[in-house]
Amino acid sequence: MNDSIINDYCNESAVLLSKTDNNEYCESEFSAPVNIKCLKDEKNRLIKDKQGLTVVSNTKYTIPFKIDNQTITIKVDDKIDGSIILSVSTLKDLDRNIIGYEVYV
Repeated sequence: MNDSIINDYCNESAVLLSKTDNNEYCESEFSAPVNIKCLKDEKNRLIKDKQGLTVVSNTKYTIPFKIDNQTITIKVDDKIDGSIILSVSTLKDLDRNIIGYEVYV
């Protein structure tokens, strides 16, 4: 699987807000919204969050690593379509290169 295959597979869009910092009230601050390509799979799943607790995720997003030759970085606590990202895992090709992300909210 290469970048072009996963890019073709991701035929939907979402809005990504990257967490930048916390303000003086310990509220999360985010970057400007970015539209990204993805594939949404709305299905309830049990996943582990960053503290290791089992939580319910209702949507999985498959997102390419590069969109229009720009590398996308996604991490826990960012927001996608207004929801906080609970878990992120990478998708790798046979050469162990990152080609995308699976993101759970």
